[in-house]
Amino acid sequence: MPSPSREKKEKAASEDGDCQADSPMTSSRDVGSEHSLSSLTTQDESFHCAHHADASLKRMESYLMRNQLTDVTLIAGTRRIPAHRVVLSASSLYFAAMFTSDLREASQSEVELQNVDGEALWILVHYCYTGSIELREENVETLLGTACLLQLQEVVDACCNFLMKQLHPSNCIGIRLFADTQCCAHLLRVSHDYTTEHFTEVISNQEFLLLPADEVAKLLASDDLNVPSEDHIFHALTAWVKHDVSERKKDCGQLLALVKLPLLAPSVRNNVSTYVKHELPTGVTWSKAGVPSWWSHGLRQEILTGGHIVEGRGSQMGVTLSQAGVPNWGHMVSGRGSQLVFIADYIETNPLFREERVCLDLIMEALKYHLLPERRPMLQSPRTRPRKSTVGALFAVGGMDANKGLTDLKKDTAFWSEAFFLKKALAPTASLVLTDSSQLTSDSQHLGIYSSPTASLVVLTDSSQLTYDSQHLGATSIERFDLRTNSWSEVAKMSGRRLQFGVAVLDGKLYVVGGRDGLKTLNTVECYDMKTQAWTTLPAMSTHRHGLGVGVLEGPLYAVGGHDGWSYLNTVERWDPQSRQWSFVAPMTTQRSTVGVAVLNSKLYAVGGRDGSSCLRTVECFDPHTNKWLPCAPMAKRRGGVGVGVVNGYLYALGGHDAPASNPSASRFDCVERYDPKTDTWTHVAPMSTGRDAIGVSLLGDRLFAVGGYDGQQYLKLVEAYDAQNNEWQQVGLVALVITSVADIVALILASLADIVALILASLADIVALILASLADIVALILASLADIVALILASLADIVALILASLADIVALILASLADIVALILASLADIVALILASLADIVALILASLADIVALILASLADIVALILASLADIVALILASLADIVALILASLADIVALILASLADIVALILASLADIVALILASLADIVALILASLADIVALILASLADIVALILASLADIVALILASLADIVALILASLADIVALILASLADIVALILASLADIVALILASLADIVALILASLADIVALILASLADIVALILA
Repeated sequence: MPSPSREKKEKAASEDGDCQADSPMTSSRDVGSEHSLSSLTTQDESFHCAHHADASLKRMESYLMRNQLTDVTLIAGTRRIPAHRVVLSASSLYFAAMFTSDLREASQSEVELQNVDGEALWILVHYCYTGSIELREENVETLLGTACLLQLQEVVDACCNFLMKQLHPSNCIGIRLFADTQCCAHLLRVSHDYTTEHFTEVISNQEFLLLPADEVAKLLASDDLNVPSEDHIFHALTAWVKHDVSERKKDCGQLLALVKLPLLAPSVRNNVSTYVKHELPTGVTWSKAGVPSWWSHGLRQEILTGGHIVEGRGSQMGVTLSQAGVPNWGHMVSGRGSQLVFIADYIETNPLFREERVCLDLIMEALKYHLLPERRPMLQSPRTRPRKSTVGALFAVGGMDANKGLTDLKKDTAFWSEAFFLKKALAPTASLVLTDSSQLTSDSQHLGIYSSPTASLVVLTDSSQLTYDSQHLGATSIERFDLRTNSWSEVAKMSGRRLQFGVAVLDGKLYVVGGRDGLKTLNTVECYDMKTQAWTTLPAMSTHRHGLGVGVLEGPLYAVGGHDGWSYLNTVERWDPQSRQWSFVAPMTTQRSTVGVAVLNSKLYAVGGRDGSSCLRTVECFDPHTNKWLPCAPMAKRRGGVGVGVVNGYLYALGGHDAPASNPSASRFDCVERYDPKTDTWTHVAPMSTGRDAIGVSLLGDRLFAVGGYDGQQYLKLVEAYDAQNNEWQQVGLVALVITSVADIVALILASLADIVALILASLADIVALILASLADIVALILASLADIVALILASLADIVALILASLADIVALILASLADIVALILASLADIVALILASLADIVALILASLADIVALILASLADIVALILASLADIVALILASLADIVALILASLADIVALILASLADIVALILASLADIVALILASLADIVALILASLADIVALILASLADIVALILASLADIVALILASLADIVALILASLADIVALILASLADIVALILASLADIVALILASLADIVALILASLADIVALILASLADIVALILA
C-alpha cells in the first residue's frame, strides 16, 4: 500500500500538469526486477514550472482577500488595507524604498499615506497581486496620480495610453495640464500636439475659456498652432477675454503681443487701384498726401517719405476717426471694390484694446507694417514671423535620379536648368502668385523664382495621391514638404517626362513650361488643376526653350531666355491668362540660359546664367510698364545655374558655378549674395553648408529654403533654410527624391570597393559624432545636476546662516531688553527709597545721628561686598538674571527691605550724621550705581563680541568645508569624465580596429576569390588545350589511316 505522503505527491503532480522536465526522467525501478537504486543508471535533469509565479501570486491574492499572513496595514483616509510587505516591495519602488530601508515605516505595522485616495490605493494594491487593473473615465486620473506616487510605471503608462485614446478638443487642455502636474512627459507631449493640431476646435470649448492667462500665453506663443490664418488666434483671444472681462482685461496687452497683428489678413480681398476721400468728421484736418493731422509727426513723415500710403499712383484714401484717435479704415472706398482692413476695421474699435496703451502701440506697429511695405525689413519682430500652418506647403516637381553618373553628364552640355517656387497666400481662396513679395495682404504673393536642371518647387493649396515613375532618369513625381511636421510626402506626378522646365502657379493651377523630354527641346505648356487632379494642354510658346526662367508679374506669366537646342536665347515671351495667348516682349540685352528669375518691387529680375561662352555675373530687370530691360549692379561672382529668392525686399543669389560646359564636374559655389534694390549693391551673407548649383529656392514663412541641387558629382537631397534675421543656415527635412535600383547598387559596389570603404568610414564618423553628441548631452546633464545640487546646498547654507543670525539677533535683543528692564526697576526702587528717606527725614534724623558711624560702615561694607560679588561672577549674574529674573528682583527688594529696616531701627542714632553728610552719601550711592551699570554694560558688550566672533569662525569653517566638498566633487567628476572619455576612446579604437580587420578580411577574401578564379581558368584553359591536342592528334591519325587506305 502506498504511503499517504506518496499519494499527496502524486496528486500534486497531477494537479500541476503544466510543470515539466527539460529532459526525460529515468525510472528508479526496472520493470520485472527488484534491484537497489545504486545499481540503476541515472542522469541529471532540470525542472521548470511555467505557471509557478502566477500560481504563487494567486495564492498571495487569496491570502490578501482572507487577510492571512498580512504584515502591514495601509491607511488612506478612512480606508484600511492589509497587505504583505514583500509583495508591495516587489511591485512598487516606493514601497521597496519604504520597507527595505531604515525608515520608521519599515518597522511599523500600520502606515498612513497622506493625501491618497483610499479606493485608488486599494485598486493599485490589488494590482500588485494580480497584474491587472480596470481603467475607467471616472477613476483614471486618480489612479494615474496615485500610481505616480507609488512608482508603478506600468500603470502610469497604461493610464497615459488610456487618456491618449480619450483625447478630444473638449478635454485635451485638461489632460495636458494634468499631465504637466504629474510629470508625464509623453502624455504631455501627445496632448500638447493634439491641442495644437486641433486648435480651431479647442478654442470653441469651455476648457479653453477657463484657462488662466499664463496657460493661454503658452498656447498663443506657439508657432505650431494649426490655424488657417492669424485671424483665428485673434478671435480666440477676444473670446477668452470676453468670458470674464473684468478679471482678464488687465492681461490684454500681454496676450495681444502674442498675436501676429501685422500678419492679419484683410477682411475683403478685392484689388484696389484708387481711393476716394469721403466726408470727414467735424474737426479733422488732412495733409495734402491724405494723412490725418492727428497722427504723430514721426509716423506722418514716415508715410509721406514712403511716397504712398497704399499701392497705386496718386492714390487718395478716405478715413474716419474712432474715439481712440485711430483711423477707421472701414470707410475706404475704391473704384473696383472696398478693402476693409481687419486691423483698423475691428481691432482698434474694440473696447477691449482701445484703452490700453500697450494695445494701441501694437495696433500702430501693425498699421505701419501694412502702410510702409518698403520699411518691412526694418520692422521685423516675432510678430512678423508667420506660424507654420499659415505659410502653405512646399512642392518639389520632377527631379533627377542619383544613378545618372558623370559619364551621362559629360554627354549633356546643358544639364543646368531652373526651378520655381511659389507660396500659398494667407487666404485659402487667394491666387498663389503675387507681383510684389513685400505686400503680404494683397490678393496673391510670389515668393521667388529659380530653375534647376531636374526639379521645380512650388507651394500649392491642394494635393493628390499619385505614383512615382521610376522608368526614366527624369523623375515625374511631385513631393510636398510640410513645415509643421518637417516631412516630405509624394502627392502627385507630371503627365510626362520633362527636364530643365519651368513651373509657376497662376489662379491656383500649376503651369509646366518648356523643357526637354530627353530627345528634343519643348515649347509645350501644360496646366494641372489641383481640384480636379487633371492635366490640360495649353497653347504652346512661339520658341522651344529648355533651361528657361519663369516668373509671374502683375498677372501674366513670363518665360525668360533658355536654350532652343541650337543657340542661347535672350527672347522673352508673356502668357496672358485672359486672352490665353503668348506674345513677345522686349528681349534681354544678354543671351541667358540656366538663368535665375525672381520678381521684386513689380519688376522681373534676370540673374546670372550662361551665354554660350561663359557664365555671367550680370543682372538686368524688366519693367512691364515701359517694356524695357535695365542693367543692375553685377554680382561679385559669375554664376551659372544660380538659385534666386526674395526675402524682406532683398534678392538673394545662391550657389551656382563658373565651370565651362566641357567640365561639368568642376566645383560649385556655397557662397550667397544679397541684392538691395534701393542702393543697387550686392553683399555677401552666410554661405550654405555645401557648394551646389541647380538649387530650388523658395520663401516659406520667413525663411528662404534651398532644396536639392548638384555638387559636381551627384544630385543632392539636402534641404537648408536661411534665417535672414540671424544670418544663418539650418538643415531641415530631406527630399525623398533620389531613387536607385538594387542592380545599380550591386554594380557600383562591385565596380568600386573604395566607395564602400568610404561609406563605411562615413557611417563610422556619423556613429562617433552621435556618441560624442550623446556624451556631451550626458556631461551637460551631469554638470547641470551638479550645479543644481551646489545651488541647493548654498541656498540651504544661506538659510541656516540667516536663521542663526536672526536667532542671535533675537537673543541679543532679549538680553538688552531684560537688562533695560532690570536697570529701570533698580532705578525706580532707588527713587522710591530716596523719596521715602526724604519724606521721613525729620523723624529719623535723631536715629541717624545716634548710630551714623555703624550705619555708614555697614552700608560701605555691604556695598563693597555687592560690588566684589558682581565683579567676581558677572557671567553667572547675567545667566542668573536671564534664568531667574524674578528671584533677582525679589533678592534686591529683600535686601533693600533689610537695609530700610536697619535704617529705621537705628534712625535715632544716625539722624545727625545723615544731616551732616547727606549730600555726600547720596552722591556716593549714585556714583556707585553708575559704575555698576557701566560695568554690566561693558561686560555684556564683551560677551556679545565674543559670540559674534565665534559665529564668524563657525561660518568660515562651514564655508571652507563646503569649498573642500565642492572641490572634491568637481575632482571626482573630472575623473569620471576622463574615465568615460578614455573608455570611449578605447571603444572607438576597437571599432576602428574591427573595421580595419573586416576590410582586410574582405580584401583578402576578394584576393583569394580572384586567385581561385584565375587558377580555375588556367586549369580550364589547360584542359581545353589538352583536349584540343588529343582531338587534333586523333583527326591526324584518322586522316593518316584514310590516306593509307586510299593508297592501298
